[in-house]
Amino acid sequence: MSAMHEISGKGFAVVADEVRNLASKCAEAAKNTTALIEGAIRAVESGTKHTEETAESLRSVVTKTETVDATIRQIAQASEEQSLAITQLTAGVEQISAVVQTN
Repeated sequence: MSAMHEISGKGFAVVADEVRNLASKCAEAAKNTTALIEGAIRAVESGTKHTEETAESLRSVVTKTETVDATIRQIAQASEEQSLAITQLTAGVEQISAVVQTN
């Protein structure tokens, strides 16, 4: 029976070693998983920050584009008014020219 206890003891020791090895591997895997999760969280936070900065830049672009659009509309209106004034001036000069030729 003593030999049986010795074999049982060795079997238990082998199982205990395997359990320790598995526990160690599980602990290492958990540590690695934690590091990966923390890295993913940092990446998401960084991505969120970049997204917010991009959104702010786009809002700024939209505002500046609206300002440029308003300025272009003012220039177009002023050009139209100048064109009308030149047309009237040309008509006046033609009338003066006709009067001068008549005289």
